[in-house]
Parts: sequence; structure tokens; C-alpha cells
Amino acid sequence: LLGRELQVHPQDKLALLLLFGCAFALLLASWRTPENWTFVPVSMTMLSALSAALMVRPFEYAGLSFVVAGALGTLMIQAERGGDHGTNGARRYLVISVLSLPAFLGAGYLAQRAGNVSDPELIVGAYAPAVTFLLLGIGLVIGAIPLFTWIFSVANDAPPLTTAFLATVGIGAVSFLMLTFMREFDWFRNSDTTRVAMR
Repeated sequence: LLGRELQVHPQDKLALLLLFGCAFALLLASWRTPENWTFVPVSMTMLSALSAALMVRPFEYAGLSFVVAGALGTLMIQAERGGDHGTNGARRYLVISVLSLPAFLGAGYLAQRAGNVSDPELIVGAYAPAVTFLLLGIGLVIGAIPLFTWIFSVANDAPPLTTAFLATVGIGAVSFLMLTFMREFDWFRNSDTTRVAMR
């Protein structure tokens, strides 16, 4: 797709099945709610963007998928809203998604540069900035940096099903992507920074 490889890796099949199962349950629940005419098509499109984030290689382009998902999530948060209802949750969700893009792109660039280092003693230090950028991008999308960046605001402003969708499918996709990084990249898995962040 546009010169990038999209492939369902065998290890990602279970993750995609879980994401699709959660989305299906929420889509079924949405038929009894007033916002279902926007929830169903927008959430299906967002699910596609989040699935692409798991499948796209090289990994730095996952950040672009999260920006698309963030824009769609903003539409879901503001669906059926009018009058005096706040836009803080939608604004924060979109801004955080956009801020994660440079972190993913930077991590990809720095990892590519670190791949050129041949001295075994310098390899760990060469990958350290890439690990930091990758953890920053993941932390932003999950809402962990700073603590509960968008989660509280979205829960206040969004319909309950939208909050549930973003909390299960959105955060789930990012969590599965992080597990993919742990599996595929020794430099990410063996980093002290990753261990500290996980704790």
C-alpha cells in the first residue's frame, strides 16, 4: 500500500481476532443507542486504521495509522454532541495522536542509524534513543505520558460506547503493537529503558 508492506503475520492473528471480537461486541451494543448511525461506520474505519498499525512494515508508519485513528476517534467522541458540551476530550485525543507521529518516525530513523553500528560495545547505546522515542510514542497513544492525558477527558465528553471502544480496541491495538516490538526487536526487548518503563 503506497510502497509499504501490509501483511498479517502469524503472531498477530490472535491479536487481530481479539480486537475484532471486542469491536463486534460494541457494534452489536450500538444498535440500541442514538449515535449508532455514526458509531458503526466510523468505528469500522478506525478499526481498519488500527489493524493497519499492527500490519504495516516498516514499523514507523504505524504512527501515521494512529493519527488517522485519532482523527476518527475525534469524530466518534463528538458524535451527537452539540450546545454546551465540551470538546476537551476530542481535542486532547487528536493532539496526542498527532504528537505520537514524530516519536514513531524518529524511532524508525534512529533505529535505522543504529543498525549501521558494528561495534558490539556501542550497539546498546546506539539503540537507546530509538527505544526512548518508541516508548514515548506508545506512551502517548495509550494515554500514559503524562498520566491519563486523554482518558479522563474522553470519558467525560464521549458517549459510553465510544469510551469503551477507545479504551479496548484503541489501547488494545497499541498494547499488541508494543508486544510485537518486544518479540521482533532484541534492542527493544533487552533495553534497560524498556524494563524500567514496563515497571
